[in-house]
Amino acid sequence: MKGGRRTHGFFTIHRHDVEARAVDAVVRRLRSLSDDAALVRDLAQSCAFEFAGYSADPRELHEIPEVRAFFGAVTTQWPYWAHFLVPEPSLVRVFVLMGADGSRYKEALGTVWVSADAESVNGVLRTWRSGLERLHQRHGIPPETTDALWHTVEACLPGEFRGLRSDR
Repeated sequence: MKGGRRTHGFFTIHRHDVEARAVDAVVRRLRSLSDDAALVRDLAQSCAFEFAGYSADPRELHEIPEVRAFFGAVTTQWPYWAHFLVPEPSLVRVFVLMGADGSRYKEALGTVWVSADAESVNGVLRTWRSGLERLHQRHGIPPETTDALWHTVEACLPGEFRGLRSDR
């Protein structure tokens, strides 16, 4: 596995894919990462993912219903975010919130506060952890590596979510 915080891969999900509900096409592209053992090992926590075409939308990605629905459908088939996603706290938080039930509830002095249902966040974490374990088992990656990568993901969570456990 690669060390450090460098980004090795960049994966774009386009707005037209979301609007066309092209889940299968996006999952096929994502599987090109997860089906290749060498790529799995090389790209551990080193991929950035973007949803392109939403920069003019004032809402956060997790506030856009069609993005949330699309992300949920993709995650059902490809739950490997914890392995590939760069462990950048702001990126991990957005991706967790896209899968969880939550909403913006306060803006003050440029800070946006988000409320997320703890059980929903816990469900996202269970899905991600399970996907990480299955991917690693399939490619012969040792459990110690799985645990280390998972702890890196957990460290990216906001303080109020750090007490949540994926194994509950």
